[in-house]
Amino acid sequence: MKKTTYILTIIFLTNSLLYSQNTDCKYHQKICKVISKNGLNVRTEPDINSKTIMSIPYWENVKVCQEKYSTDTINDIVGNWLKIADEDISGFVFNGFLIDADTILLKNKDIRILVENIFCAPPNFDPKLNWYGLYEHGKIDTLIKVDVTIRRITINEEGKLENNDIIIETNNNKQAILLIGTKDTLTEKIAFWNNKVVHKSDFLYPGEIFRIQGYHRTFELNAIGTVKDNIDCYKKFADYRLLLSERIGKSYPTQDLMKDITYRGECTSLELKWCGKIDNDNIPDLILTTGSTQMITIYLFLSSKAKKNDFIKKVDEWTIGSCY
Repeated sequence: MKKTTYILTIIFLTNSLLYSQNTDCKYHQKICKVISKNGLNVRTEPDINSKTIMSIPYWENVKVCQEKYSTDTINDIVGNWLKIADEDISGFVFNGFLIDADTILLKNKDIRILVENIFCAPPNFDPKLNWYGLYEHGKIDTLIKVDVTIRRITINEEGKLENNDIIIETNNNKQAILLIGTKDTLTEKIAFWNNKVVHKSDFLYPGEIFRIQGYHRTFELNAIGTVKDNIDCYKKFADYRLLLSERIGKSYPTQDLMKDITYRGECTSLELKWCGKIDNDNIPDLILTTGSTQMITIYLFLSSKAKKNDFIKKVDEWTIGSCY
Protein backbone atom coordinates (compact mmCIF):
# COMPACT_ATOMS: atom_id res chain seq x y z
CA MET A 1 0.00 0.00 0.00
CA LYS A 2 2.82 2.41 0.92
CA LYS A 3 4.63 1.56 -2.35
CA THR A 4 1.48 2.32 -4.37
CA THR A 5 0.99 5.62 -2.54
CA TYR A 6 4.64 6.55 -3.25
CA ILE A 7 4.28 5.82 -6.98
CA LEU A 8 1.03 7.81 -7.22
CA THR A 9 2.71 10.74 -5.47
CA ILE A 10 5.60 10.70 -7.99
CA ILE A 11 3.15 10.60 -10.91
CA PHE A 12 1.17 13.51 -9.44
CA LEU A 13 4.30 15.65 -8.90
CA THR A 14 5.57 14.88 -12.39
CA ASN A 15 2.26 15.81 -13.98
CA SER A 16 2.14 19.00 -11.90
CA LEU A 17 5.62 19.95 -13.08
CA LEU A 18 4.77 19.29 -16.71
CA TYR A 19 1.61 21.34 -16.38
CA SER A 20 3.49 24.27 -14.83
CA GLN A 21 6.06 24.17 -17.65
CA ASN A 22 3.39 24.09 -20.33
CA THR A 23 1.29 26.89 -18.90
CA ASP A 24 0.11 29.53 -21.34
CA CYS A 25 1.88 32.07 -19.07
CA LYS A 26 -1.06 34.43 -19.42
CA TYR A 27 0.13 36.67 -16.60
CA HIS A 28 3.90 36.36 -17.20
CA GLN A 29 4.53 37.45 -20.77
CA LYS A 30 6.76 40.02 -22.42
CA ILE A 31 7.40 41.27 -25.93
CA CYS A 32 10.89 40.96 -27.36
CA LYS A 33 12.67 41.94 -30.57
CA VAL A 34 14.71 39.52 -32.68
CA ILE A 35 18.25 40.92 -33.04
CA SER A 36 19.78 38.15 -35.17
CA LYS A 37 19.95 39.41 -38.76
CA ASN A 38 19.55 35.80 -39.90
CA GLY A 39 16.28 35.49 -37.99
CA LEU A 40 15.45 33.35 -34.95
CA ASN A 41 14.48 29.67 -35.10
CA VAL A 42 11.48 28.40 -33.16
CA ARG A 43 12.09 24.81 -32.01
CA THR A 44 9.85 22.04 -30.73
CA GLU A 45 11.88 21.64 -27.53
CA PRO A 46 14.22 23.92 -25.51
CA ASP A 47 17.22 22.33 -27.22
CA ILE A 48 19.43 23.39 -30.15
CA ASN A 49 19.18 19.89 -31.59
CA SER A 50 15.38 19.77 -31.62
CA LYS A 51 13.31 20.25 -34.78
CA THR A 52 12.90 23.74 -36.24
CA ILE A 53 9.26 24.76 -36.64
CA MET A 54 9.74 28.17 -38.26
CA SER A 55 12.02 31.22 -38.33
CA ILE A 56 11.06 34.66 -36.99
CA PRO A 57 12.53 37.49 -39.14
CA TYR A 58 15.02 40.07 -37.87
CA TRP A 59 13.57 42.82 -35.64
CA GLU A 60 10.11 41.26 -35.55
CA ASN A 61 8.19 41.26 -32.27
CA VAL A 62 7.82 37.94 -30.49
CA LYS A 63 5.77 37.34 -27.34
CA VAL A 64 7.40 34.93 -24.89
CA CYS A 65 6.81 33.55 -21.42
CA GLN A 66 9.12 34.98 -18.78
CA GLU A 67 9.70 31.55 -17.23
CA LYS A 68 13.21 30.39 -18.14
CA TYR A 69 13.94 26.81 -19.24
CA SER A 70 17.39 25.30 -19.65
CA THR A 71 20.52 27.43 -20.00
CA ASP A 72 22.46 27.08 -23.23
CA THR A 73 25.46 28.58 -25.05
CA ILE A 74 25.06 29.29 -28.77
CA ASN A 75 27.71 31.18 -30.77
CA ASP A 76 29.48 31.94 -27.47
CA ILE A 77 26.35 33.68 -26.16
CA VAL A 78 24.95 32.38 -22.87
CA GLY A 79 21.17 32.46 -22.56
CA ASN A 80 17.99 30.61 -21.75
CA TRP A 81 15.24 28.93 -23.72
CA LEU A 82 11.85 30.61 -23.50
CA LYS A 83 8.45 29.36 -24.54
CA ILE A 84 6.52 31.22 -27.24
CA ALA A 85 3.38 32.82 -25.76
CA ASP A 86 1.21 32.54 -28.86
CA GLU A 87 -1.92 30.47 -29.36
CA ASP A 88 -0.93 29.69 -32.95
CA ILE A 89 2.68 28.72 -32.24
CA SER A 90 3.89 26.04 -29.84
CA GLY A 91 7.65 26.13 -29.50
CA PHE A 92 10.76 27.55 -27.87
CA VAL A 93 13.29 30.26 -28.72
CA PHE A 94 16.79 31.09 -27.44
CA ASN A 95 16.82 34.48 -25.71
CA GLY A 96 20.48 35.14 -26.58
CA PHE A 97 19.12 36.57 -29.84
CA LEU A 98 16.35 38.63 -28.23
CA ILE A 99 16.12 41.95 -26.44
CA ASP A 100 13.18 43.28 -24.44
CA ALA A 101 10.98 45.51 -26.60
CA ASP A 102 10.87 48.55 -24.37
CA THR A 103 8.26 51.19 -25.18
CA ILE A 104 10.93 53.29 -26.86
CA LEU A 105 11.38 50.55 -29.46
CA LEU A 106 7.67 50.29 -30.19
CA LYS A 107 7.21 53.97 -31.03
CA ASN A 108 7.42 55.22 -34.60
CA LYS A 109 10.04 57.97 -34.73
CA ASP A 110 11.50 59.69 -37.78
CA ILE A 111 14.83 60.33 -36.05
CA ARG A 112 16.67 58.29 -33.43
CA ILE A 113 20.07 58.62 -31.78
CA LEU A 114 22.48 56.03 -30.38
CA VAL A 115 26.02 55.77 -29.08
CA GLU A 116 28.28 52.76 -29.49
CA ASN A 117 29.03 50.86 -26.32
CA ILE A 118 27.81 48.15 -23.95
CA PHE A 119 24.42 48.75 -22.34
CA CYS A 120 21.89 46.86 -20.25
CA ALA A 121 18.87 48.76 -21.53
CA PRO A 122 16.90 48.55 -24.79
CA PRO A 123 18.60 50.55 -27.56
CA ASN A 124 16.92 53.47 -29.31
CA PHE A 125 17.11 51.67 -32.66
CA ASP A 126 15.04 51.05 -35.77
CA PRO A 127 16.63 49.19 -38.72
CA LYS A 128 14.18 50.80 -41.15
CA LEU A 129 15.90 54.16 -40.71
CA ASN A 130 19.01 55.31 -42.57
CA TRP A 131 21.88 55.29 -40.07
CA TYR A 132 24.86 57.65 -40.08
CA GLY A 133 27.86 57.99 -37.82
CA LEU A 134 29.39 61.31 -36.83
CA TYR A 135 33.17 60.75 -36.75
CA GLU A 136 36.14 62.84 -35.74
CA HIS A 137 38.99 62.87 -38.27
CA GLY A 138 41.82 65.09 -37.09
CA LYS A 139 40.56 68.67 -37.07
CA ILE A 140 37.38 67.94 -39.01
CA ASP A 141 34.30 65.81 -38.37
CA THR A 142 32.54 63.77 -41.03
CA LEU A 143 29.08 62.24 -41.42
CA ILE A 144 29.27 58.69 -42.84
CA LYS A 145 26.55 56.12 -43.60
CA VAL A 146 26.92 53.02 -41.41
CA ASP A 147 25.38 49.61 -40.75
CA VAL A 148 24.37 49.26 -37.08
CA THR A 149 24.40 45.91 -35.29
CA ILE A 150 22.77 45.10 -31.94
CA ARG A 151 24.00 41.93 -30.24
CA ARG A 152 24.40 40.25 -26.87
CA ILE A 153 27.81 40.08 -25.27
CA THR A 154 29.66 36.76 -25.60
CA ILE A 155 31.21 34.68 -22.82
CA ASN A 156 34.63 36.09 -23.82
CA GLU A 157 33.40 39.65 -23.29
CA GLU A 158 31.51 39.16 -20.06
CA GLY A 159 34.01 39.82 -17.29
CA LYS A 160 31.97 41.56 -14.60
CA LEU A 161 29.12 42.36 -16.97
CA GLU A 162 25.72 40.78 -16.67
CA ASN A 163 24.25 38.43 -19.22
CA ASN A 164 21.56 40.81 -20.33
CA ASP A 165 24.00 43.44 -21.60
CA ILE A 166 23.99 44.30 -25.28
CA ILE A 167 26.60 45.76 -27.59
CA ILE A 168 25.86 48.49 -30.12
CA GLU A 169 28.44 48.58 -32.91
CA THR A 170 28.85 49.50 -36.59
CA ASN A 171 30.82 48.39 -39.63
CA ASN A 172 33.19 51.35 -39.12
CA ASN A 173 36.36 50.55 -37.17
CA LYS A 174 36.23 53.91 -35.38
CA GLN A 175 33.80 54.79 -32.61
CA ALA A 176 31.33 57.50 -33.58
CA ILE A 177 30.62 60.65 -31.61
CA LEU A 178 26.95 59.86 -32.21
CA LEU A 179 24.86 57.54 -34.39
CA ILE A 180 21.88 59.17 -36.10
CA GLY A 181 19.01 57.26 -37.67
CA THR A 182 16.63 59.16 -39.95
CA LYS A 183 13.95 58.55 -42.56
CA ASP A 184 15.64 61.17 -44.71
CA THR A 185 18.71 60.44 -46.81
CA LEU A 186 21.59 62.58 -45.58
CA THR A 187 24.66 63.60 -47.53
CA GLU A 188 27.95 62.06 -46.43
CA LYS A 189 30.10 65.10 -45.83
CA ILE A 190 32.34 67.18 -43.62
CA ALA A 191 30.12 68.22 -40.72
CA PHE A 192 32.24 70.53 -38.59
CA TRP A 193 31.13 74.05 -37.70
CA ASN A 194 34.02 75.65 -35.88
CA ASN A 195 36.92 73.52 -34.66
CA LYS A 196 37.45 75.67 -31.56
CA VAL A 197 34.08 74.48 -30.27
CA VAL A 198 33.61 71.18 -32.07
CA HIS A 199 36.63 69.40 -30.70
CA LYS A 200 36.20 69.88 -26.99
CA SER A 201 33.53 68.92 -24.51
CA ASP A 202 32.44 71.69 -22.15
CA PHE A 203 30.15 71.89 -19.15
CA LEU A 204 27.74 74.76 -19.49
CA TYR A 205 28.02 76.49 -16.13
CA PRO A 206 25.98 79.62 -15.36
CA GLY A 207 27.80 82.76 -16.46
CA GLU A 208 29.63 81.07 -19.34
CA ILE A 209 29.14 82.04 -22.98
CA PHE A 210 30.20 79.84 -25.90
CA ARG A 211 30.57 81.69 -29.18
CA ILE A 212 29.98 79.71 -32.37
CA GLN A 213 31.21 81.36 -35.57
CA GLY A 214 31.06 80.29 -39.19
CA TYR A 215 29.60 81.07 -42.60
CA HIS A 216 29.39 84.80 -41.79
CA ARG A 217 27.04 84.21 -38.85
CA THR A 218 27.76 84.33 -35.13
CA PHE A 219 25.78 82.42 -32.49
CA GLU A 220 26.16 82.29 -28.73
CA LEU A 221 25.23 79.69 -26.12
CA ASN A 222 24.61 81.51 -22.87
CA ALA A 223 24.16 79.61 -19.59
CA ILE A 224 22.21 81.57 -16.96
CA GLY A 225 21.55 80.83 -13.30
CA THR A 226 23.27 80.66 -9.95
CA VAL A 227 25.85 78.13 -8.85
CA LYS A 228 27.41 77.19 -5.52
CA ASP A 229 29.48 74.34 -4.12
CA ASN A 230 27.51 71.56 -2.49
CA ILE A 231 28.46 68.44 -0.54
CA ASP A 232 25.95 66.32 -2.45
CA CYS A 233 27.31 67.20 -5.90
CA TYR A 234 30.24 69.05 -7.42
CA LYS A 235 28.16 72.08 -8.36
CA LYS A 236 24.61 73.00 -7.40
CA PHE A 237 22.52 75.05 -9.84
CA ALA A 238 19.39 77.14 -9.38
CA ASP A 239 17.15 78.89 -11.94
CA TYR A 240 19.18 77.36 -14.76
CA ARG A 241 18.54 78.40 -18.37
CA LEU A 242 20.42 77.79 -21.63
CA LEU A 243 19.91 80.38 -24.36
CA LEU A 244 20.93 80.21 -28.03
CA SER A 245 21.12 83.60 -29.70
CA GLU A 246 22.44 85.11 -32.91
CA ARG A 247 24.24 88.42 -33.11
CA ILE A 248 22.63 90.46 -35.88
CA GLY A 249 23.85 94.02 -35.58
CA LYS A 250 22.43 95.34 -32.33
CA SER A 251 19.66 92.70 -32.10
CA TYR A 252 19.92 89.30 -30.42
CA PRO A 253 17.15 86.88 -31.49
CA THR A 254 17.12 84.25 -28.71
CA GLN A 255 15.79 80.73 -28.15
CA ASP A 256 15.49 79.10 -24.71
CA LEU A 257 16.65 75.47 -25.08
CA MET A 258 15.62 74.39 -21.58
CA LYS A 259 12.00 73.92 -22.64
CA ASP A 260 13.18 70.81 -24.53
CA ILE A 261 15.65 69.53 -21.93
CA THR A 262 14.78 67.39 -18.93
CA TYR A 263 16.41 69.07 -15.96
CA ARG A 264 16.80 66.58 -13.11
CA GLY A 265 17.38 68.82 -10.15
CA GLU A 266 20.07 71.11 -8.88
CA CYS A 267 22.85 68.51 -9.16
CA THR A 268 22.27 68.04 -12.89
CA SER A 269 25.19 68.96 -15.14
CA LEU A 270 24.62 70.11 -18.72
CA GLU A 271 27.38 69.60 -21.28
CA LEU A 272 28.00 70.70 -24.86
CA LYS A 273 29.24 67.51 -26.54
CA TRP A 274 29.38 68.67 -30.15
CA CYS A 275 28.54 71.56 -32.40
CA GLY A 276 28.59 71.40 -36.19
CA LYS A 277 26.67 71.14 -39.43
CA ILE A 278 24.54 68.04 -40.04
CA ASP A 279 21.84 69.90 -41.95
CA ASN A 280 22.62 71.77 -45.14
CA ASP A 281 22.16 75.28 -43.79
CA ASN A 282 24.10 77.95 -41.93
CA ILE A 283 22.73 77.32 -38.45
CA PRO A 284 24.63 75.11 -35.97
CA ASP A 285 23.32 71.70 -34.94
CA LEU A 286 24.00 70.69 -31.33
CA ILE A 287 24.55 67.57 -29.24
CA LEU A 288 23.95 68.22 -25.54
CA THR A 289 23.91 65.92 -22.53
CA THR A 290 22.48 66.20 -19.05
CA GLY A 291 23.94 63.97 -16.39
CA SER A 292 23.49 62.94 -12.79
CA THR A 293 24.73 60.09 -10.63
CA GLN A 294 21.89 57.87 -11.88
CA MET A 295 21.58 58.58 -15.62
CA ILE A 296 22.73 60.49 -18.67
CA THR A 297 20.45 61.88 -21.36
CA ILE A 298 21.72 62.74 -24.85
CA TYR A 299 19.91 65.36 -26.96
CA LEU A 300 20.17 66.07 -30.67
CA PHE A 301 19.06 69.49 -31.92
CA LEU A 302 18.75 70.09 -35.68
CA SER A 303 18.18 73.40 -37.42
CA SER A 304 16.26 71.96 -40.40
CA LYS A 305 13.40 70.85 -38.08
CA ALA A 306 13.10 74.15 -36.22
CA LYS A 307 9.77 75.90 -35.81
CA LYS A 308 9.21 79.42 -37.01
CA ASN A 309 11.25 81.98 -35.02
CA ASP A 310 13.45 79.21 -33.55
CA PHE A 311 16.98 78.30 -34.62
CA ILE A 312 16.96 74.60 -33.78
CA LYS A 313 14.63 71.86 -32.54
CA LYS A 314 15.16 68.84 -30.33
CA VAL A 315 14.56 65.90 -32.67
CA ASP A 316 15.39 63.05 -30.26
CA GLU A 317 16.76 62.16 -26.85
CA TRP A 318 18.06 58.94 -25.35
CA THR A 319 18.48 58.24 -21.64
CA ILE A 320 21.06 55.75 -20.44
CA GLY A 321 20.35 54.74 -16.85
CA SER A 322 22.57 53.24 -14.22
CA CYS A 323 22.51 49.46 -14.60
CA TYR A 324 24.39 48.34 -11.54
